[in-house]
Amino acid sequence: MASLIKNPNKDNNNKKVKIIERQAILKPANSFTTDDLKTDDSKEKIKISGVDRVTFDTSVRMNNHIKNQLQAMTLIGAAKNQSEAIESLLVEWLNSIDSDTERMFKFQVEMLEKKDVVKFNSKK
Repeated sequence: MASLIKNPNKDNNNKKVKIIERQAILKPANSFTTDDLKTDDSKEKIKISGVDRVTFDTSVRMNNHIKNQLQAMTLIGAAKNQSEAIESLLVEWLNSIDSDTERMFKFQVEMLEKKDVVKFNSKK
């Protein structure tokens, strides 16, 4: 059983091998506490490059049945295009949900919009 345990300081012939010396323990130059992370609402919010909303084209993966239904909405004149059809369906959905779900939805949309702005600003 003892032969199964391999000593990292000796090679297979039981001869000592060169031991790698440890480096000094790294310590950060500046430290902080969790209190430093708390934000103060009275401080002025900083806008990055003045842009607070961006709009760009993107794609959505969907099966052919949903795509066909969106296209049918445009063909019968319920919407100008498929994007507008999705938007009108979202408006109808928002009108049918309770206030808590609507609040959570709007919060999530706001966070995703902020993420898009940060992503847009980082590309500049």
